[in-house]
Amino acid sequence: LKVTWQWLRKKANELSVEEVWEEFEKNPYVTITKEEDMLIKKSGQNSKGSFKSRYTNLGIQIISLDKTPKEIKKNAK
Repeated sequence: LKVTWQWLRKKANELSVEEVWEEFEKNPYVTITKEEDMLIKKSGQNSKGSFKSRYTNLGIQIISLDKTPKEIKKNAK
């Protein structure tokens, strides 16, 4: 998030909507556990590295949800 925010601020007057959207598609945001966060930091990839090296190569499984966590919780009641 930090790297993307810096990129957005630096190029704010030059970027098109499509370029911003492509950035979010290329680098999706994920929620990780504290243990996974420590693993990423230990590997030195806190704000760098590719999606694959930061998650997949470290054994972190990415699961896509078809609903938001709030919707899932609401439907579980």
